[in-house]
Amino acid sequence: MKIILVRHGKHESEFDDGKLLHKGKKQAQLLAKKMKKIKIKEIYSSNLNRARETAEILEKRLKTPLTMTAVLREWDSKIIKQNRKKWKKEYKKNFSELKNFLNEISKNKNKEESVLIVAHGQLNKLIISLLMKINPIKIIPFMQDNACVNILEWNGHFKNWRLILMNDTSHLNKNLDKLKK
Repeated sequence: MKIILVRHGKHESEFDDGKLLHKGKKQAQLLAKKMKKIKIKEIYSSNLNRARETAEILEKRLKTPLTMTAVLREWDSKIIKQNRKKWKKEYKKNFSELKNFLNEISKNKNKEESVLIVAHGQLNKLIISLLMKINPIKIIPFMQDNACVNILEWNGHFKNWRLILMNDTSHLNKNLDKLKK
């Protein structure tokens, strides 16, 4: 099984439930073009506008069923950095629901199928940390660009998840741009 994590395209504001900008819609279209040859069983998406719009573009181009869920909403890195014992009841509940969601979609890990999750930067890193059994605090500094792709693959022989691709934006022709800064 493969879990493909995608961050939504560029949107209006980092501080609210902004809609995709024209650039963000273009990023989602380029992403859909890249994924056209991949057989995806289902798409799951955060129900926030920026992720929902990205997922709807993918759903239309890939002709794959889409399920929206609040479980995939963004997390604040300040919360992730806190000791879990000090989390408010709401955060503990959200964390438990996220773990249950991941267990549910990956219950048939040994099947040759791929699912796509369209979510947010911090949430994608939280999912990676959960599946790979890494302390979430350690991956907060890892980058998640708009419309990036991450791929986790279940290794049945070793019975663990492997991160085989992270923060890939090659479909946007941006990877080498990072060297120019």
